Amino acid sequence: MFRENIGENLREIRKKKGRLSVARVVDKINDYGYELSADTYYKWERGTRKPPCDAIPYIAKALDVSENMIFHLHEGRPADLSVSFPANVYASMGERDRALIADLMLRLKESGERW
Repeated sequence: MFRENIGENLREIRKKKGRLSVARVVDKINDYGYELSADTYYKWERGTRKPPCDAIPYIAKALDVSENMIFHLHEGRPADLSVSFPANVYASMGERDRALIADLMLRLKESGERW
């Protein structure tokens, strides 16, 4: 299910992963090379701020999920490919974020991951 506020997904994934603490997730993200404060991550989970597109690979790696999982929670079933990315979300993105989304989609396609 797509959620415009991915903070709900981040919180749900983190809690399902052995109830990881925010501090541990932030430490992992920082270990992978993306500088982040716990305060910023909390804002992402609460939905008061959205993570930048270049942070998504680091978040996914820290949570040990696919990058696609950050945007969709499949609950054990494949994504419905007939559901499109909401136009208003994509239209509100800057050119840099659009390019990062395009790169993410290409990497997912090349990896052969079903999404």
